[in-house]
Amino acid sequence: MLFAEDCQWQDLTLVEGERLTRGNVNLEQGTAVLRMDGGAEVVMTGPAKLELESPGSARLLLGEVVVRATDGAEGFTLHTPASEVVDLGTEFAVKVESSGATEVHVLDGEVACRNVDQEKSEDILKAGDAVRFEPKQKTAKSVTLNASRFDEVLQKIQPRERRDLMTVYEGFHYPEGKYAPSEIIKGKGWAGPWRLRKQEEVSRHKEKDSTTDMQIVHGKLNVAWPVPGGRLGMLEAPSGKSFRVRPMKEAIDLGEESISYFSMMTHEPARVGKHPKHQGIRLTLRYSQDYWGQHLSFGISEKLRPHLNNGMGIWLKSAATVEARQSLLWVGKIMSRKNGDDEVTFRVYGEEDILDYAEPAEWHVVSRGFDMDAKLDLVLLTSNGAAPRIIDELRIGPTWRSVVPIRTIAKN
Repeated sequence: MLFAEDCQWQDLTLVEGERLTRGNVNLEQGTAVLRMDGGAEVVMTGPAKLELESPGSARLLLGEVVVRATDGAEGFTLHTPASEVVDLGTEFAVKVESSGATEVHVLDGEVACRNVDQEKSEDILKAGDAVRFEPKQKTAKSVTLNASRFDEVLQKIQPRERRDLMTVYEGFHYPEGKYAPSEIIKGKGWAGPWRLRKQEEVSRHKEKDSTTDMQIVHGKLNVAWPVPGGRLGMLEAPSGKSFRVRPMKEAIDLGEESISYFSMMTHEPARVGKHPKHQGIRLTLRYSQDYWGQHLSFGISEKLRPHLNNGMGIWLKSAATVEARQSLLWVGKIMSRKNGDDEVTFRVYGEEDILDYAEPAEWHVVSRGFDMDAKLDLVLLTSNGAAPRIIDELRIGPTWRSVVPIRTIAKN
């Protein structure tokens, strides 16, 4: 479920970011966007009744949907009471009336379309074509193309950020200067100020902090995204090693069904010195009652590859790399399950990347075999390197739009 705006569902409670299973998805009112595992995206406007059949097929029983299947998603099939529509790399709209009468409007590309009451092979409809199928009639009739495109549906509702849903926020909004960690007390969703590590939280390597204060600076990030707070103050982690901890009011409970997203802005300098392998920033979510047990740690490797680990011996590293000497936006998603593997994903955006209204189809890192039950209630920021690093705009929330500064969809 990529997006849901003003939605009321029949016999269901669905939220953005949720993974859907086979079965009926009946929307009484509102607008929702689904992404099939096969890659096709479906925007539905209520009232509509849709049945999810497989990663590559669905059945529309009532209402209107627009399907967009870009490269790699061809072959998506939409069944209706009167027709079967197979996408051939295109964008099309389908309308089903209560009688079962169906209209197919091809907005771009081509579709293969077949009347379910006709035994002959399907017809190929091209962009600009529109046909109507009546139940138990073998001949389809041409009609005037009259359907909104995928982006036009979104333009009407103008997807917006939902910062009001953020559960945790740290913007480091302070005048420039040095502060004791206990003086960094602003933000949202915290159970206390920032602090140094406790003795039992120091690793067996006895890594020492380079400083015991926190340096607030201004104007050291190139903020390429619409982040209002991104220029009002930021944390500069010094050269050397730095560890700062802050407790959250509400834990991310990996033993329950839940969805959490986080984002954070950083500046990644060039990695210099004799030991570039150990340089970089890490964001680690830990459990205060079992600090060295299960945790989730996100970072960028010595070869500038996004990676994550779970404290249980599983390290996952992306094949993609990010560029140094630029501002970066980290985004992660944690989908915990009471029964079954948790799903954890991580992606790093560069200054040239566009932040869309919905989460990406491809993440840099996708978890495998994470079955965790820790209650992550601590945030640990770690920095190590020969050059200072910048950290800002840490956000945690229940949806993509609650933590990501999305672009506005322009109106034509």
